[in-house]
Amino acid sequence: MVLDLRAVPEGSDAQWQSLETAWQNLGQAQTRQRGISSVSEAQSEFLNTVGRLIDAAEEITTREDRSVAPFPYERLTATGGKRRSSVPQSAYEFQLIGPELPPMGAFIRIQGDTEIRGKVRRASGYSVTVRFDEPVSWERLPARGALELIPSTVVFNKQRQAIASLRARNPGLLPALVEHQVRTIPATAARPHEDLDPEQLAAFRAALTTEDLLVVLGPPGTGKTRTITAVSAAADGGRVLVTSHTNRAVDVQLFARRLGVPLDGWAKRDAAELRAYFADVHPSLVESMMYEGSLYQLPVEFNAADMYLNNRVLERAGADLPDDDWTRDDFTALLRAMKRSNGDRFTPYFWTNRLWGGVVPWLFANGTNLLAESKAPGGDWLWNSFYPEAERRGRGGGYRWTTPQADSDRVAEVYDYLASLIQEDLCTRPEGGDSRNLVGVFSTGRVGVTPAGGFWAGGLHEAGMKPTDYDVRYFPRWRTRRHQFGAAGYAMLRTSKMRDEAWEFIKYTARKDVMTQLFAANQTTPARRSMVDEARYRGTGPAHWQVFYDTLDKIPTTGPIPAPPQVNEVEQLLIKHTGTALASPGAVRPALRRLQGDLEKAMEREV
Repeated sequence: MVLDLRAVPEGSDAQWQSLETAWQNLGQAQTRQRGISSVSEAQSEFLNTVGRLIDAAEEITTREDRSVAPFPYERLTATGGKRRSSVPQSAYEFQLIGPELPPMGAFIRIQGDTEIRGKVRRASGYSVTVRFDEPVSWERLPARGALELIPSTVVFNKQRQAIASLRARNPGLLPALVEHQVRTIPATAARPHEDLDPEQLAAFRAALTTEDLLVVLGPPGTGKTRTITAVSAAADGGRVLVTSHTNRAVDVQLFARRLGVPLDGWAKRDAAELRAYFADVHPSLVESMMYEGSLYQLPVEFNAADMYLNNRVLERAGADLPDDDWTRDDFTALLRAMKRSNGDRFTPYFWTNRLWGGVVPWLFANGTNLLAESKAPGGDWLWNSFYPEAERRGRGGGYRWTTPQADSDRVAEVYDYLASLIQEDLCTRPEGGDSRNLVGVFSTGRVGVTPAGGFWAGGLHEAGMKPTDYDVRYFPRWRTRRHQFGAAGYAMLRTSKMRDEAWEFIKYTARKDVMTQLFAANQTTPARRSMVDEARYRGTGPAHWQVFYDTLDKIPTTGPIPAPPQVNEVEQLLIKHTGTALASPGAVRPALRRLQGDLEKAMEREV
């Protein structure tokens, strides 16, 4: 066996064509054994067309990475002190010549050597640590050279594997996909655990017996999520894979309306045991987990949209860390100073077009919201049991988001402001705010400020940033100082047959000793106030870590992101029309009028 490609004898042949032909023949033999016909000419052409689309998408998506200049280095060392070891090592540290660093998590290779690949694990100052896919001998790495980015092709390779699987091992789906020839759906009298309307019931039964592929189409609000839940519950112990093209979490209100069990009875029964928990958790977090007077989750973590600042960028701009009460105008002046003191590849303000951390924090700061906000009645059983009068004043049974107000003057003011920042090249455009590489560009000084929560402290530490390299401040004040937050906790499904045990687990996850272990790496902000302390942030930063919980304690108007039961459609509409509104001068108000109309239709639908 040869582990190093350079050890392969000259003139060797991998016989790849023979292997590929044999593999295809094996797949065809297996399909014949199962009584399935081989791939037809039309099906083969369909797969070839999809393959060309994947190739084109890969070319377009990876073009920017391929155009990035290499990162020259002047020396390297093996990590762990094994300098010039004869034993191949996986991780090496490279000392770069210039200040530009490859992004955290990026795949790289040594310029001129296409056979080895590594991933950037740390990038700080002029140093980059790379862990290679396979151990690499010291002699193979040039003492001086350059690193170059390898565009990530994982997604595209997975898509190609799916095509290969369809072609060689699962051609039974191809008649349905290409010729639209589907097998007869066997009848069943199965009943769901909850009432479904006739169309939902038909989809439910078809999903249980379909042998090839079932597509259920329906506009938002027609009960697709409800039907999926019923199908999952009817699996009789089998495993059901539920996937989506996005990773949005299930909204508390949608969960409560269709999937969840209120925890009121258990919380009342175990009130004595829970007093220490509630005394340690801000009531706003608890209220965000309520729906129409009932509690559905015990919050264990949250993240408010505060503002992170790169201290090295501040120093280059000749600016100090802003005050606690800095304003929108202070923020704008700081972005201009940062832009003047950095190069063309620098972005002063990075934001992501989504519900959390995008436009919404600015809406909150300007004293408005995407949807009219109020509070449901009820919840007195909780507030009177666990919180003193001063902390329960004004509390209710959870939030309600109802009438859209996207075409209001204050919403338009926010979009006009963001449009002005884009015109001055002070921030990312909506389509350019891809958060997947944000840690890398911020940690390497290519971004000056960005909104994030306590979860970023651990991420920046992993990226090699020292506690003194960055800091955090409140989101800038406009008409108000109100901030947004999102919270999370464990919940109970209606389909659970072990509800008492599920409740014990929920309580267990809210214990301080358990949360201390869960959140040891500062990957979030603990919901328990006592856990947000100096010891937690001493090793990672930021210096002003108090901001994380003070966003709740010192700004009592801080509230959750707007998340009605129709939240999925609301977020997609926000993303779509925000992109249109900020695409060109004069586009704001027409786009907001269209957003208003679409939101009104969405909010009228029953989920």
